Amino acid sequence: MDQHPSRPKGYTNPILPGWNPDPSCIFVPEWDNTFFCVTSSFMIFPGLPIYSSKDLINWKLGCNVVNRQGQVPELGLHDAQDNRIFAPTIRYHDKKFYVIVEYVTIGDAEASFGLVFSSSDPFDPDSWSDPIVFRQPQSILDPDLFWDDDGRVLVQAASFRQEIVQFELDLDTGATGPEKTLWKGTGGIAPEGPHLYKKDSWYYLLIAEGGTDLPHCVTVARSRNPNGPFEGFADNPILMNRNTSGYFQTIGHADFFQDGDGN
Repeated sequence: MDQHPSRPKGYTNPILPGWNPDPSCIFVPEWDNTFFCVTSSFMIFPGLPIYSSKDLINWKLGCNVVNRQGQVPELGLHDAQDNRIFAPTIRYHDKKFYVIVEYVTIGDAEASFGLVFSSSDPFDPDSWSDPIVFRQPQSILDPDLFWDDDGRVLVQAASFRQEIVQFELDLDTGATGPEKTLWKGTGGIAPEGPHLYKKDSWYYLLIAEGGTDLPHCVTVARSRNPNGPFEGFADNPILMNRNTSGYFQTIGHADFFQDGDGN
């Protein structure tokens, strides 16, 4: 039975007009078969907008994760557009929504820190928590959140060392485990925007690489172990628009999800 009988047959890009870079999206059957996306907001307040849709075509703004000054008071201290909070990840686990993001201060790694927000109702601004704060010895970018079968919470992130790293995170205390290298991509500069998934006993690591200009693209690797080693797909990249006539170029920062029809 089609769970989306009224789904429109056509669409026009962009589906989220305006300034909505680095989308991360999920499908949550428990929430009336709804898709949710979060996008970057950098130094803008309120920040980290959450959008919802029933058909992946028509979207509406639900609320903003960062909607109280006390959640991230540091936002009021700077106005550099290439800093602050960007490339978040949204996930749903045990009836809770989570958004993880790094507060970035380019050129001052010691001032950077990670943030994890949670909510039992993504449409209610008051439901979004004050963040759990975590810090790494070296600054990271674009953190991703993954729950393994053994209960461990794993964070995948981009490193300024031109690689994707991973570490464990305690969501109660913000304590982090040792950092290890997961993958360095296929050779493009600036591997970033990682997301980790498990399907059919394989772990898949999706990343962006090539820089954020025309060479930007999406690549994928897989492993039997969430800690690696990861082997890149032979036909990478799996998504790009360079050397095409496509109106939208510099395509990267993808995310995977499975809808109610198994797509």
